[in-house]
Amino acid sequence: MDKHIAASLKKVADTMPIVFEWSTERIVMKGWELFLTPLADERTFEMDKDYYVVVPVMLAVEHRKQLKDAFTRGGWDEVKAYHRSVMDKIKTKKNESDN
Repeated sequence: MDKHIAASLKKVADTMPIVFEWSTERIVMKGWELFLTPLADERTFEMDKDYYVVVPVMLAVEHRKQLKDAFTRGGWDEVKAYHRSVMDKIKTKKNESDN
């Protein structure tokens, strides 16, 4: 990608507000840690054994990557569409919270 285009996309990304989305992440927990969670009501765990647990996490959307992908897909029109969609979602959420 041309440096001029990358710099322009960075400027656009820097003007966009931080947006979070829900995702999941797989983490390792010891059995004794799991006894402190509601999972202990359903199962038993060995105290020193490692267990993989899927937990919900909130991640900040990487606007720079999304804008780069949008540009690759369809040029500046796709970049504008992505920017507009994010801003519209924020306006919708703000209006919902105001009511």
